[in-house]
Amino acid sequence: MQIDLQKIEFKGEGHSFLKKEIFSTIKENAVIIDGGCKQGWWMQSVNKYIPNYLNLTINRIGVDPISYGETQVNGKYTHYIQAAIGLEDQDEVDFYIVGSEPGCNSLLKPSQMLQNHSYIGKKREITEIKKVPKRRLDSILNDLNISSEIYYVKLDLQGADLDAVKSLGDHLPRVKYIEMEMSLDKDNPFYENSPFIEEIIENLDFFGFEPIQFSSFPLSPLPEGELLFRRK
Repeated sequence: MQIDLQKIEFKGEGHSFLKKEIFSTIKENAVIIDGGCKQGWWMQSVNKYIPNYLNLTINRIGVDPISYGETQVNGKYTHYIQAAIGLEDQDEVDFYIVGSEPGCNSLLKPSQMLQNHSYIGKKREITEIKKVPKRRLDSILNDLNISSEIYYVKLDLQGADLDAVKSLGDHLPRVKYIEMEMSLDKDNPFYENSPFIEEIIENLDFFGFEPIQFSSFPLSPLPEGELLFRRK
């Protein structure tokens, strides 16, 4: 599937008009999944555009293998699942910790190129390998007895995003929007064995989604971007 990303590129800061419209028109009992939610900053920013005066019941599901204590309340999650997301449920898997920049923590091993780049004066080196549980998203949704439409899935899983989409299983046909980050350069990957943008677009097309907005991150240490997909 060939896509001219320039035609759908958003070059501004924060949420685009398109995303604001998507969030502001959300319906009662909508489900939002925030994969790799960390302290809940993304969900917190989205909450600003959900009309409070309608008193909507929104099912906000945050998933992250690390506990951030009191700061997790930022997202006002209905459910917070402390686990990594992958293709199978496992009690313990390796999770790579990058001490200088927690935003680079991942199930996938950070590439040597990423580790050679510094953040606030310190290299993005692996400082620890933690043992964490891993869950499929369909397993989580089944445990929560969620069978309604999934309005929006946001994934920031540092290279493991496509596996997370696949882990939705039978729930995937009921997803309306998917937002995910990805590496843009095969020769300069963030993580070992992570899929690249062409593979992600091809897979999402097969699953019935089309890209409607692209953003690149010029301040990232390696070529990186984000795509928003909508069900066709």
